Amino acid sequence: MGRIVVAFDNTKYSRNALLWTIDNVYRPEHQVTLLTVGVFSYKFGELGSNSPETAQYQNSWVNQDGQKPAEIKAKQEADEILAQGIVWLNEQLGQKNIKIHCHAVALTGVDPRTRIVDYVSSQDTYMLVVGDRGLNAMQSQILGSVSKHCIHSAPCPVLTVKFHETQEHQSPSPS
Repeated sequence: MGRIVVAFDNTKYSRNALLWTIDNVYRPEHQVTLLTVGVFSYKFGELGSNSPETAQYQNSWVNQDGQKPAEIKAKQEADEILAQGIVWLNEQLGQKNIKIHCHAVALTGVDPRTRIVDYVSSQDTYMLVVGDRGLNAMQSQILGSVSKHCIHSAPCPVLTVKFHETQEHQSPSPS
């Protein structure tokens, strides 16, 4: 049985990628894993979006007192994202009268890109699916591109699913 891992943050981009995967890739022999990463900052003990450069800097200034509470908070937020995502997914599947074998995994870390790649590297992953936010070159350099990192670093095929604003209220279609 092949495991399809869908990087999921409960945004319209990851929801689009998940629905596209179910409509176009999923087969009954597949297992779908929703994977989310609760992001936290070692330095300040706060949640946040970190680039690898920031993460490297922060790791050199670890705030031990803030680390554990920040990790716990990040895990709680990741669990909440997955709980909301599962409710939404069940609604979507009910409308389509589809049942799938799905489970959810919540991880924590400073850089979600490396956590996603580490996870798929440690599993028997058939495919990794990520939503594409459509960042331009400048945004990608500043914010870091999860999909680009996964394409270049994951040991399995990586499918990126583009989002088009016209898809927001309908089932996504391949493009």
